[in-house]
Amino acid sequence: MSGPRLRVTRAAVLATAGFLGFTIGAAAVEAAQPDPATGAADWLFSGGLVYTVDPTRPHAEAVAVRGDTIVYVGDLAGAEAWKDNDTREVDLSGRMLLPGFVDAHDHLSCLGATKLGVNVRGLKGKEAILERVRSWVERQPKDAVLRGHGWSMESFGGVSPRREWLDAVTGDRPMYVLSFDMHDLWFNTAAMRLAGVTATTPDLSKTQYYERDPDGTPTGHCHEDASMQILLAMGFSSPETIREAQKLTIDRAPGYGITTYMEAGVLIGPTNHESE
Repeated sequence: MSGPRLRVTRAAVLATAGFLGFTIGAAAVEAAQPDPATGAADWLFSGGLVYTVDPTRPHAEAVAVRGDTIVYVGDLAGAEAWKDNDTREVDLSGRMLLPGFVDAHDHLSCLGATKLGVNVRGLKGKEAILERVRSWVERQPKDAVLRGHGWSMESFGGVSPRREWLDAVTGDRPMYVLSFDMHDLWFNTAAMRLAGVTATTPDLSKTQYYERDPDGTPTGHCHEDASMQILLAMGFSSPETIREAQKLTIDRAPGYGITTYMEAGVLIGPTNHESE
């Protein structure tokens, strides 16, 4: 098998019995001999089943990598030509070696943003949750965005959380706390004020709405996309938030075999462009 060599992109070596720490790209083509001008391979993987995703030759015995390029995929005998005293050999110990995954539908950017701030997951009862929030808020800089995640209706014994509860520990600083499944939002009065949410703010639908007091004022709990007015006002999709969220998901993705992904839920705030 011959042809052009493939450049390595952000990718990971994935084995069925665990993940290896070295990053390589998708499949490469077999080359008979190394180029004397460029030298031997830096890494050689063997001792397991290599899946190439090439229908004409789906399996191989070894992979050689030099720099950021896969220079050889083929049998073990051919791989020997790519070795020298500096080549680092990795024994796959019977594990399968796979190319990096390309995920056509993912929410890594958004998912990371939902895991920022204080984590209250697993806590039971209003007082325990508020104590965790209070302790976390006290450690935050004055200009920090206050946010969190992890509660459920069961966390409060089936009672909807209220804005006054958060007000007591945040004062006039806006704060929101996403539910563990991201379908509900708990927010304080300052967050409402910042986002311009009032008793006259309409619900989006029967499933995307604010819990309300008798006078129509939101209680501090809303459902589904009704949360977006507050989230966007508090920078949920800002470049700063996305960069922070990236550290939790996108930066770690190669270590789990994800080399490329398509963001399926990009959030965009208000613009100056008028609809045509």
